[in-house]
Amino acid sequence: MIPADAPPSFDAHREETYATIHSAAPFYSVLIRANPDDPGKTDDLVCDLCTAMPKPTDDGKTYSFRIREGVQFADGSPLTAADVAASWNEIIFPLQGIIRLVPA
Repeated sequence: MIPADAPPSFDAHREETYATIHSAAPFYSVLIRANPDDPGKTDDLVCDLCTAMPKPTDDGKTYSFRIREGVQFADGSPLTAADVAASWNEIIFPLQGIIRLVPA
């Protein structure tokens, strides 16, 4: 539910309304995503920004992703592993005052 005095942002990691997520989706790439050929199958993931789905190590606790070369932000700067880590950390450890909606 979005309060009337707080319109949604275009932060696809923060918002959860269908209209917001799907209108913002073309502007986001993700490391992995649901297979577009069968999006209802939640265990069929494919690479978006990675080169191949990694095999887990460390008893399934560690995954090492290789990022596709040539990926750029809108300003032309290259995507790096540090950018992926920064996005992950922002989602998992948001700044104080930022609300992240987590499905129950």
